[in-house]
Amino acid sequence: MKIICTISIIFTVLVLGAVGYLYFADPFGINVLLFPNKNAEVNSAQNTNTNVNIQVDEGKNPALSPAQEKALEDVGIDPAAVPSVIPPGTEQCFVDKLGKEKVDAIKSGAVPTAFEILKARPCIEK
Repeated sequence: MKIICTISIIFTVLVLGAVGYLYFADPFGINVLLFPNKNAEVNSAQNTNTNVNIQVDEGKNPALSPAQEKALEDVGIDPAAVPSVIPPGTEQCFVDKLGKEKVDAIKSGAVPTAFEILKARPCIEK
């Protein structure tokens, strides 16, 4: 009975350690997907001290706001690779994936969540 208890405790400690490492080190970028608002708060707090860097980095894609560019970069998409003029077929792909209201909001400057970007990634990479 002691050996089963000991093995259970060791297994639990290993699992908790692995989960803790994945949460805090975030080697796979999972926190962006699980906690988009938390990362936005952290990024906005970090960006308040680096306004000069933000202004220097502007212009990768004239059709996107700096916040939209940052959201794309957070999921590994280069904003410069996204076309600045969206063809009607590509826009229809976005509507199919995200819905008309969300597409209109993004066109008006709203920042899509990481999940929405990943959901619409096939439209971006055409």
